[in-house]
Amino acid sequence: MSTIEFQTPSILSHARFLSTADQGLAKSAAETFVKMGKNDSLPPVVLEIVVDTLQRVAEGQVITGIPAQTELTSKQAAEAVGVLDSYMDKLLESGTIPSRAADGTRLVKLKDLLEYDKEKTRRRHEVLDELTQESQEMGLY
Repeated sequence: MSTIEFQTPSILSHARFLSTADQGLAKSAAETFVKMGKNDSLPPVVLEIVVDTLQRVAEGQVITGIPAQTELTSKQAAEAVGVLDSYMDKLLESGTIPSRAADGTRLVKLKDLLEYDKEKTRRRHEVLDELTQESQEMGLY
């Protein structure tokens, strides 16, 4: 069992929590961060990330930090965004998602894959909003 201690001059300097799957501890830590964050100089985006991470641990989810410059194989990239390997290969070959060839395989930076996925989600929401608007105008919704 290891303990993580933050060494910064803000709310984090007072926070300690065990890196175990103790969901009650994670939930308590999340609640404490929310309460303390209201009276501290912790940037809101940092507070949001810490609380979100702790809440996910409290729900039993496993959290892993991966550097954005990590490279994935095309198969890993396909699995990460939930598409078929053949579709991912087409996206990479067309340059829709930047990649590079190495030892007979295509490698994709996680950062580029996440940008593609974010844009795909944005476009999907945009289309759904348009369909909802059209349905409302036609009196169907």
